[in-house]
Amino acid sequence: MENQMVKKEPRIINYYDGEKDFISTADGDADILTGLMVDVETTGLDSRKDKIIEIGLVSFQFDSLSGKITEVLKVDNFLQDPGQPLSAEIVKLTGLTDEILKDQSFDMGKIDSHFSNANIIIAHNARFDRGFIHQKFKSSSDKLWACSMDDVNWRSNGFGCRTLQHLCNDCLFYFEGHRAEIDCLATLKLLSNDRGGAIFLKELFDNAQKKEFFVHAVKAPFASKDMLKAARFRWDADNKVWYKKVSESEQKEINELMSKVYPNSPQHVIKELSLSDRFLT
Repeated sequence: MENQMVKKEPRIINYYDGEKDFISTADGDADILTGLMVDVETTGLDSRKDKIIEIGLVSFQFDSLSGKITEVLKVDNFLQDPGQPLSAEIVKLTGLTDEILKDQSFDMGKIDSHFSNANIIIAHNARFDRGFIHQKFKSSSDKLWACSMDDVNWRSNGFGCRTLQHLCNDCLFYFEGHRAEIDCLATLKLLSNDRGGAIFLKELFDNAQKKEFFVHAVKAPFASKDMLKAARFRWDADNKVWYKKVSESEQKEINELMSKVYPNSPQHVIKELSLSDRFLT
């Protein structure tokens, strides 16, 4: 029997320039909410000492029942002079320079207006963006946050990588990244897609509202560290405790693990995470 070659059709990946081509018409029974896509560029990775130099904000309306994006309300991009020279690495990554940022300052009123009007704030790798935004913009503090990297199960949707560029390429478009405004628009376009199931924005919105818990393995025996590492617990060096964020459905599994960590008397602490505290730790 002769080998048969499977002919694959070539994939055409289109350049995305920020056009709002992902708008859909709302269904008749739509529940329209306001979302805010946010992205920051910074002088470094540590939110405690590094500074935001650019923030992109896209306010939009969407149907929470279907995930359809129905309108882009406002697109804004702001720059901030950090008061210190940028590293060569940041200049190369973002294209921003000391000259571009000189004497620039955030319009706090406009930025706060975006945050105040949002029902949900979304970022790709929200743990990074929220860490910086929380330090500077208190109007974002009591909002529901979602992460387009964590709150969509990309693997089960057939994607092999969760980086923004790879996800967009798999949805047949690419863009010039690492500038805040285009990163926001590209993420929004990505979330307007689906793979035969729910629109990704709908999956993200639903997952963002699920109960989550922090498990702290208080005074866990040193001998259990490999077991905790294998279960993807993290070490909090400041408080000297192993911890992990889990969903409600994982609690039985956690209790079984803790019975092995503490053979005699479990000492772990489980605390429900407030929705407004997502991605702060």
